[in-house]
Amino acid sequence: MIKKFLFTCFIFCLNIVHSQNLTDINDSIRYYINFSSQKSLQFSFDAINNKAFNENSWESYDSNYLIGQSLFFNELYKESIEYFLKALNIYESLNDNERLNLKNSNPAWILNSIGAVYFQYNNLEKAKTYYLEALESFKLSKEIDNQEKSFGLNRVEANLAEISIKLENFGEAFEFYNGILERIETNQLDEFNFIYFYSQFMTLNFQINNNKEALKYLKLINQTFELESKKISNLKSSELNIFYIISIIDYSKYLISQNKFNEALIELLKIKKLSKPFLDQFASINILISECYLATNKTSDAKLVLEENSELLDLSPEIKIKNLEGISNVYSQENDLKNLLSIKDSIIFNKNLLENSENDIKNIQTLLDLDDKKRELISNKKKLNNTILSLTISLSLIIIILIIFRIYFKLQAERSKRFKLEKSQIENELSLKQRELFSKSNFILQRNDYLKSILEEVNNNTDSQKALDRISKHVSSIINSESLYQEFDKKFVEVFPEFYKKLNANYRLSKTDFRLIAYIKMNKSNNEIAQISGISLRTVQSQRYRLSKKLKLERYQDLNLFIFDI
Repeated sequence: MIKKFLFTCFIFCLNIVHSQNLTDINDSIRYYINFSSQKSLQFSFDAINNKAFNENSWESYDSNYLIGQSLFFNELYKESIEYFLKALNIYESLNDNERLNLKNSNPAWILNSIGAVYFQYNNLEKAKTYYLEALESFKLSKEIDNQEKSFGLNRVEANLAEISIKLENFGEAFEFYNGILERIETNQLDEFNFIYFYSQFMTLNFQINNNKEALKYLKLINQTFELESKKISNLKSSELNIFYIISIIDYSKYLISQNKFNEALIELLKIKKLSKPFLDQFASINILISECYLATNKTSDAKLVLEENSELLDLSPEIKIKNLEGISNVYSQENDLKNLLSIKDSIIFNKNLLENSENDIKNIQTLLDLDDKKRELISNKKKLNNTILSLTISLSLIIIILIIFRIYFKLQAERSKRFKLEKSQIENELSLKQRELFSKSNFILQRNDYLKSILEEVNNNTDSQKALDRISKHVSSIINSESLYQEFDKKFVEVFPEFYKKLNANYRLSKTDFRLIAYIKMNKSNNEIAQISGISLRTVQSQRYRLSKKLKLERYQDLNLFIFDI
């Protein structure tokens, strides 16, 4: 109930705005999901509140999958299903390129997680159905690499083996485990993942009293943990530790079943400190330690470790019940009838809560059935809409094609005639404008030559200096008359309409630069450009140098050739 309350409280806090990137939040959930389930839950609500969460993207898919995992590890199974289903729906909307980003969040893991929910409720038939779907999905997946695929197949087959063990179908369990062993030998997996599978093999062999084989796997577990704990990164250390803790817990349970309480106690005390970040495992270890103490008549020690559990918050209902039963055994040995009755009442109360929570499986099944129906309806509706759309488009295309052909044949002859006339007209206009342009440039050249000769004559005449100065200024103003140059520019643009556009689009040039380029385009020499512009030859050469720099020409590139190619 405390977990349900916490979940509700977090939902009300979703109005807090977080600017953190959704991918970063997903990485935080993934990091804390095994190490601190409550911390991963906090980051899950950050993801829900992120703007990108409701988009149909691979990041949103990843968020929904991880939130479902976080809720699952917090034993909020009913709530986790909602996010698993949403992740599956998003997956179906993604294209192939987006699905390549999924990697460790392949939908096969979601099917595996849904199977795990059913396994928690002991609905083995449904769990097996989803595990088999996950197995097939891993085999067909194109988004994940071979290493991840191998690990996924191993994990699902290990889950199927657990179901076989619960049903005491040991032959089938060995078939699954043999497949896992073959895959481990032929594929490169992270060594720390071996502990998970070695633990499964060890437990099965203990159950069928093949102790020699079981101890062989126990030795492999200890060796692998010792080696990997020295070199593994912090990001994966929590996963390594939890696999190792679960393995030693299983071994300790076997020792207790064989009445080897002192040996079991040594193993449990060895991993107790390591298990502190994992509350349920830590509490489970304390419960087993109390069993060993009670079996060896150390009642006070058993009571202390069980009371240590009582101070822990957010334990699963099953662990709480086991802890209360342990305390009940302590009071029974101490003949403390008053406290024993009180504990019995607490056990009954928690068992009722557990029974009520088990009814959630019916609601979960309803959610799954409704989602299947919903997806089936959406799929059928899409097919119908696609069929109608295809027919409509096909019919429209046929009509349009017929209309186009009819218009095309009618207009083709007329268009051919008009094209010939337009071509002839354009050629005539262009020829006329070219003649006007060259006539204008030649006029400017001749006029400037004439005016320069007058200017030289005036400059050589020393009489009436003031009158001569006025004539000199007047002649210079005629030479540099802007209106003539503007008229020249206008004519040039008419002849070469796209020329200036290309230059303006790629370079920042002045009016002087454009006029120099225009003269070069008309194949004028430096001397002719100097005469037309009324400037010296040296000035023309300087302008050409600066223009080459602005056009970013290399030393080997010729300015004239560059301009002719534009």
